[in-house]
Amino acid sequence: MLVNGKLVRQSSHHWLPWLTLALLAVVLAPPAQAQPFGGYLDLSGDGTSGPPTHGYIEIPHSPALNPTSALTIEMWVKLDTPQPGCVSLFGKDYTEAYWIGVCGSTLRSYLKGSGSVRDGGTILDNAWTHIAVVFNGTTRLHYVNGVQVGAFAESAPLTTSTDNVRIGSDASYFFSPNGSIDEVRLWNVARTAAQIESTMRTPITTPTTGLVAVWSLDGNGNDIIGGHDGTVSGNTSFGPVTPPAGPWLSSSDMPDFRFKVRLTTGGVSRMATQVADCIEQTVCAAGVFPDRPEVLLRVIGPRPNGYLWPIVIRFTNARVEVWVEQLSSGDIKYYDLPFVGPDSSELNGINDRFGFQP
Repeated sequence: MLVNGKLVRQSSHHWLPWLTLALLAVVLAPPAQAQPFGGYLDLSGDGTSGPPTHGYIEIPHSPALNPTSALTIEMWVKLDTPQPGCVSLFGKDYTEAYWIGVCGSTLRSYLKGSGSVRDGGTILDNAWTHIAVVFNGTTRLHYVNGVQVGAFAESAPLTTSTDNVRIGSDASYFFSPNGSIDEVRLWNVARTAAQIESTMRTPITTPTTGLVAVWSLDGNGNDIIGGHDGTVSGNTSFGPVTPPAGPWLSSSDMPDFRFKVRLTTGGVSRMATQVADCIEQTVCAAGVFPDRPEVLLRVIGPRPNGYLWPIVIRFTNARVEVWVEQLSSGDIKYYDLPFVGPDSSELNGINDRFGFQP
């Protein structure tokens, strides 16, 4: 049964109805955001000083990186907000050309150098959030998680700069964020809300009309589309691509998927083990008590849009990291649920309705 938000086992099988209800609650809940795909760039800037805290990817100048008639810049970010002051996410000298950043928890952009600042949209705290800034020739648009959150009159052409592009910094404003950046894309076309939504959770690995560059940040600063490779500078690291050592967990009800779970509390991490007594089409994992489920894992679908739908439910306030691998494709999704304080009334889970693409 559930007591004070925790699952307490009474006797064999008595907890199964509670697991069924918990799964139903997460399926019906709004989708949570997860780290989208692959690796990511980790930065530990404090937003107020330069070296040694700041770090970035630097991409040499190219005329192709200066769209003037239309532009879309998009990326995933996971930041500790509010940031102290303003921090740079992507820039080509904010005094001359474009810049995307966050001030506190507010999305800010420059597209025509000094004096072209616009604010619009809120960045979620410590959660993967997709942001995009679009210029369509007459209007600048801000998007957060595919939803328009700002519109500002803007005239063509956009201004240009011969400075290098930086991810996590800017030539004239080098303050790096404290957080992570992933899948940075630069387009020389104005993408619509529907177009942004359709690919924001899907890797783009082949040339596409209007796509100038994709920095996937899978362990390096290379552009996988246009050859605009960047170099790593300063205090940087990359998030996990390869799952850690430890057992994979699986179920015959989900033959194409397997899972790894790592629980961290009090500075101690342990790989979860599988609880044999679990409901159908679900993997139950334990981190402390071998017979007590602390994390539930499931993939359902395909949904009407063809996607398979990973679900993670937890009954622990420990930090929970989950790797879900689709064996047929080799794709791995990584989900990171941070530690929840003992006074919290909620244990957040994952409901990734765009999970694995068809």
